[in-house]
Amino acid sequence: MKLKKYFPFLITLLINLSPRIVAATTTENIGPQANLYTLDIKPFLFSIANVVLGIIGVVSTVMLLYGIIVKITAGGNEDSETHSRKLLIGAVIGMFLVIVSWTLFSTVFKNVVQAAG
Repeated sequence: MKLKKYFPFLITLLINLSPRIVAATTTENIGPQANLYTLDIKPFLFSIANVVLGIIGVVSTVMLLYGIIVKITAGGNEDSETHSRKLLIGAVIGMFLVIVSWTLFSTVFKNVVQAAG
């Protein structure tokens, strides 16, 4: 069954994304005083960016693990070693870009929100 092949990946994805999904769906001002006619898009955009960057982070982590497995099982095969090296370099670059983009986005976003009041 092909589902068994992807089961660990799906579990890891679910564990990593569940807090982000819950955070994206909660609101702070639900209650009798909530004004339902105003829409504040800033928290929504911040949540969407967190979810997207989280998914990219999970994918780069999986690629890193896959590259490590290919490197271990290469057995001296030059093609497999080259393939695993490319996977590892790409995964590390992907993780670096996710961390840098999340840091820049959150810093800029918080400064824009503070400036807007």
